Amino acid sequence: MATIVTLEKAVKLLMTEGIIVLPTDTVCGVSASLGCPEAIRKLYRIKERPLDQATALLIGSIKDIPALSPVTFSTEIKCLLDRCWPGGLTIIVPRRFDSLYDQGLDLVCDGAANVGLRIPDHPVTLEVIRALGSPLVASSANLRGKPAPGSTAELEPELKYLADGIIEGTCSAGVSSTVIDLTASPVKILREGFLTRSMLRKYLPDLA
Repeated sequence: MATIVTLEKAVKLLMTEGIIVLPTDTVCGVSASLGCPEAIRKLYRIKERPLDQATALLIGSIKDIPALSPVTFSTEIKCLLDRCWPGGLTIIVPRRFDSLYDQGLDLVCDGAANVGLRIPDHPVTLEVIRALGSPLVASSANLRGKPAPGSTAELEPELKYLADGIIEGTCSAGVSSTVIDLTASPVKILREGFLTRSMLRKYLPDLA
């Protein structure tokens, strides 16, 4: 059974293959360190998530991107990210195949050429990522077929049992992030969430 832990304890658990549930700006996340492949496999088992289903990464800064992706951004995309990051926007970009995180990326991308990245707008999540020194593999903290919780108080008992620690807190939005594919031309919206299509079109008029 997971216990309530401090931020410092959560980081120690993440460094040693642990699974942590924490609040984010969108919905509560169940998370593992990208540098811990066994923890990523455990996260997939907990979520009953097929290994061929990609999982996004939470990063602490736009400066973290070069270690994960060789992408270069157009002026339009830079303006979009300046406005929407940190926040509820996940971008799909090409992944690196020569990264220090290759094992973790192989798992979260299932060998695919792309990876999802987001900078969360939540002080606790950002502090965890920065203290950990690694991106977080993060998925909504719900079991398959169940709604994503808006606070750690709403977690399913089974998830509490399977995780290693919980950082208490409430999510800012309670709505999943919007996902856009920057590898598509024109840029394509894959999931509408916190940011609506009309909001994104202010920056990307040709958004598909």
